[in-house]
Amino acid sequence: MDKQNEVLVLTEKESQKPTFKEAVKYGVATAVVASSMQAANAAEITKIGEGLTGEIDAGKALIITLFTAGAILLGIFAGWRYLKRGANSA
Repeated sequence: MDKQNEVLVLTEKESQKPTFKEAVKYGVATAVVASSMQAANAAEITKIGEGLTGEIDAGKALIITLFTAGAILLGIFAGWRYLKRGANSA
């Protein structure tokens, strides 16, 4: 009968979510490291980019082509939908 009079106390566990202070701390640390790495490798970046101009131009052309093809397909599907709607109403 002793168990009837016992009170169970529940406590919440600490959450594992990072606090705003921790997020700011990690963001500042990341920014400092990234800026120091950028300053250290600034001279090397220009050398790396010299040989990529052709590849970048080809990549841009490919992306423009894919977006154009997607726009054409969307236009065809939209036109087909409205064409069917107009044909059914006649």
